[in-house]
Amino acid sequence: MAERTALEPLWEQARHIPLYNSGQAHRRLRHELRDAFTRESVEAWRPSIRKVAEESFTGCLPAGRAEVIEDIGKPVLREVMAEVVGIPPDARAEFGRWADVTVRAGAFGTPQWSDGLLAEVVAAVTSIDRLIGEVVADARAVPAGSVLARALERRRHGEGLSEQEISANARALYTAGVYTTTHLIAAAAYYLFRDATVLERARQDGRELAKVVRETLRFACPAVETALRRATRDVVINGETIRRGQFVRTVVLRASRDPRRFPEPDVFDHERPRQGRELVFGVGSHICLGNHLATAITEEICGVLAAPEFHARLAEPHPVFRRRPAVPVMWGPEWVHLELAPDHHSAVGNRRAIDESAPADTRE
Repeated sequence: MAERTALEPLWEQARHIPLYNSGQAHRRLRHELRDAFTRESVEAWRPSIRKVAEESFTGCLPAGRAEVIEDIGKPVLREVMAEVVGIPPDARAEFGRWADVTVRAGAFGTPQWSDGLLAEVVAAVTSIDRLIGEVVADARAVPAGSVLARALERRRHGEGLSEQEISANARALYTAGVYTTTHLIAAAAYYLFRDATVLERARQDGRELAKVVRETLRFACPAVETALRRATRDVVINGETIRRGQFVRTVVLRASRDPRRFPEPDVFDHERPRQGRELVFGVGSHICLGNHLATAITEEICGVLAAPEFHARLAEPHPVFRRRPAVPVMWGPEWVHLELAPDHHSAVGNRRAIDESAPADTRE
């Protein structure tokens, strides 16, 4: 009972997030949040994503090496997601620190969970609520076009999200963007750089790079499972009966390797014909709100990594893919190391290595 009471602040946060709602409540929340994540909005974010990625990567040049997750992926994602969510620059370090702590709630139900960890997570949630309250009170530094900017504009007209809903979703959107897309970036970079022919083609044509990212979403999707769903009626799937009211969790990685849908499913083939939406983003009304953004960030970062003047190549130790015991279960490479041999005669600041007209769109 004591733990249930202690968990209440986390349950309260969940009530304000689309992922944990259904029906009218879900539709209202999603409607209020969606504008910053439409395909058109994401296209407008691309230049700033590319700029942040270029700055991070060029910062690695003196060392002659870069580790994609820690040196590129996480720093870029933290900056981009803070901008998209609407966190003012001066508040980003503090917000990011607290958001990192809240991610540890994913250890609930695992041996790593403890009363001490619960207390830390609850304190972090409370701190984020306070910080967002301060931002709402003085919104002059909120980035234009961001989730917060749009939400505050609607509040000025007596509509939109409550302050609690704004705070809960600012945290949820930021952490979802950082902690799932990190693994996608690393996996896409690995499959891009492990084949010299594919890498060279991607350097010449951004459409090839987009294909690599799309196939990575199928072959090495970072989200092993989708969120829980509850059956609305009895149904039989492959001889197994699921009763109305029972909960179901779909293993996306398995579904994306289904030989009935994908010929030679355990082969990475970026020329594979596209077959509808990628399952990793979910389907139906709960499809990932940030699916266009995650794809765009990955394409832009990989485009920077593949820029020909850096002569980047895969370096040892080669990555190991593994599952991470959390809720939801994540899967991806532990690291991806690149060696760099930049062409110092290139105009790095003015380069555009991958054709910007490209469409946005390991065996376990």
